[in-house]
Amino acid sequence: MRTRPLSNALASAVTLLLLLAGAVAGAESAKLLKDTPFEEIVAKAKAGNPDCQIYMAKSYQLGSGGVPRDRKESHRWFVAAATNNVMEALFYMGDHFYNEASTIKGMSAPDKAKRQQAGTAALNWYMKAAKRGSVDAYANLGAGFEAGNVYAKDLVEAYKWFHLAVETDDHRYARARLVSSRNSLSLRLNPAQIDEAKRRALMFLETHAQETNPRATQ
Repeated sequence: MRTRPLSNALASAVTLLLLLAGAVAGAESAKLLKDTPFEEIVAKAKAGNPDCQIYMAKSYQLGSGGVPRDRKESHRWFVAAATNNVMEALFYMGDHFYNEASTIKGMSAPDKAKRQQAGTAALNWYMKAAKRGSVDAYANLGAGFEAGNVYAKDLVEAYKWFHLAVETDDHRYARARLVSSRNSLSLRLNPAQIDEAKRRALMFLETHAQETNPRATQ
């Protein structure tokens, strides 16, 4: 029996939720930057305010907002924001561990253990970001499962994530790139595998579509 394709109505609803979350986050960030003294932002960040934590993380990452570029400080604040489930910080953590796993090239037992540990962490953080609706996490999960150099290769799972990214991303140029990745991958799968990937995508959306974070930015 053929599985049903990804629901256009459901995908549109998820896209709307993501846009609303992004708009709220953008408005909050703009107000934070405009109306709050820097010393107060720092104090609130230290007290656990996720908006202020992600502001500090990005400020140190870019060398903006009155602070120098500092990767260690940026990382520290991204970690803090990730503990508060800020979508952008969750995605950052996935990237951090994926890159760490990718750079461990040794074949000794300790190297393999470190690579596996970092790869597992990357997958877990990307999944947390994906459950919050991160299109970037969808895309990176697709690329990761297609490559199979950090976690196990699974082309059906890769198609699922590229399909989710295509159906929920509204940025024309990014979407075109994602469509190209999905279409290229489809040439390596049979129709039954593609149907299975779409079934998995639909199941993921039905399960996690409402798990949006109003503070998340992307």
